[in-house]
Amino acid sequence: VCACVMVRCAMQTCWLVSGDSRHEPIALPDGTTVVVGRCRLTRIKDTRCSRQQISVQAMYSKRVVLIKQLGVNPTSIETVELGHHGEAELRPGQTLHVVNASYPMHVEFRGPASPPPSEVPEIRRREGPREGQLPERLANQGERAEESDRPAGASPARAYHTSSDEQPGQPAHWSQSLRDAMDDPSVQIFRDDQVVVILDKFPKARHHWLVLPWRFVANVGVLRADHLPLLRHMHDVAERLSRQVQPLGAATAPPTFRLGYHAIPSMSRIHMHVISQDFDSPRLKTKKHWNSFTTGYFIDSEVVMRMVEEDGRVVIPEDTAELLKKPLQCHMCHREISTIPKLKEHLGTHK
Repeated sequence: VCACVMVRCAMQTCWLVSGDSRHEPIALPDGTTVVVGRCRLTRIKDTRCSRQQISVQAMYSKRVVLIKQLGVNPTSIETVELGHHGEAELRPGQTLHVVNASYPMHVEFRGPASPPPSEVPEIRRREGPREGQLPERLANQGERAEESDRPAGASPARAYHTSSDEQPGQPAHWSQSLRDAMDDPSVQIFRDDQVVVILDKFPKARHHWLVLPWRFVANVGVLRADHLPLLRHMHDVAERLSRQVQPLGAATAPPTFRLGYHAIPSMSRIHMHVISQDFDSPRLKTKKHWNSFTTGYFIDSEVVMRMVEEDGRVVIPEDTAELLKKPLQCHMCHREISTIPKLKEHLGTHK
């Protein structure tokens, strides 16, 4: 290891600092998860705050801290609530409220700044798709998504994870990888001034993409009426892309798509899934994978927009997580199937 790198890392520290001088700064070692809540360390005695209200993980190389809400009552960053098990990035200059808009904190990185431009990965300087331009290659898709959903001449996509694929040997934090993917031209298939559409690295069907807004929104639980224009734009872009996908052959019907959101996502920002209903992918391996797209755990985009428009928010039933444990059931004929291999064999009868 280069000595200058070792010295630079050794000098850098990160601290969670109280905004009202309630407690001493809390040290955040690089890459280590620290649980913060009602305790002597924070001097928070409010019973609305769980003893394990949030987990905090500093990422020195990016000068960002990942916050995950563990408690039931809301944690927020800059007035945006994370939601139960929701995650978001806390950056220097932003205010974190530990619970119920109370107990402000902010993060301070002390020591060297971010790496100079020569150390920034080349991928951040490459050009992606032209803004607002739909990719012509979608018209010729047909092979498995992990091979065909790649720009001509592009290098293999990097390992960006989705909520249902937490893999050994993954990056320092896989939810941060989602943010990195938004800037990676090798996985982009569309972008404009409001959204970017990227390939899901572990597609659960022949065609599986994620639509992400540039504007940070934590998850469906924080959606409000002012998000409606953005949600409609995300939906429109997804529909336009899905209509461009051509059938495999002259005797084959065009693929059917569903557009929607996981009710309880574990990623750090909201993302719409655009997924073809063939579910023909070697990456679809478990009951959790299947049920996350074929039960009420998957909320259609139109339903989300309607709830936000009529009720002002999206209501997630408390027992939603139990849907991932349901018996396997064909999404077309509703027949119960005992195993994933048998389910895949059965799906072939519907082609």
